[in-house]
Amino acid sequence: MTVLEMILLALGVSVDAFSVSVSRSMICHKKVWKNAASAAFFFGGFQFVMPMIGGWISSFIGPFLYSVDHYIAFILLALVGGKMIWESIHVEDQTELTESEENPFGLKILFLLGIATSIDAMAVGASIILAGNNFIKILLPASILMGIITGLISFIGVLTGKLAGKLLNFKMELIGGTVIILIGLKILIEHLVFGK
Repeated sequence: MTVLEMILLALGVSVDAFSVSVSRSMICHKKVWKNAASAAFFFGGFQFVMPMIGGWISSFIGPFLYSVDHYIAFILLALVGGKMIWESIHVEDQTELTESEENPFGLKILFLLGIATSIDAMAVGASIILAGNNFIKILLPASILMGIITGLISFIGVLTGKLAGKLLNFKMELIGGTVIILIGLKILIEHLVFGK
């Protein structure tokens, strides 16, 4: 695997994290730099760690991982997106929300989204090792690139989402939740229909 192939792979697995960063930022216009840094840390961190976990466990559960990764990602993203949609419809007074619910970049939410958006990266790590590639020479540098590129793209996504949210300025939580569910649906369809 060449460096260019690793970069392209990293860009490919970062798309979901970028989309989630944009959709979360559209509903939160405060502490944008802190939120961008948090998104970059969590999404980039998970994209770095998960491929190595996938590579490590691929020798004994590789086939099982391929059979369920898309379901796990879809369920996690559907839960987060569904919660956002429910709150946008049922919560009239946003000031009554708790601090964790107000902040779309709370630690628990970022942790769940980090896992959901990096499950594909775990499967990629498993496939790299199952294809006979070396852990240190191929998987480790590929994982580092996935983490760095996803972190940068997530940071940019938060800034982009803030701008889009201010321009549109209506029921952004409804739109953001719908986008997150659609990302989960895309992951599920790619695996079930196209076998990606």
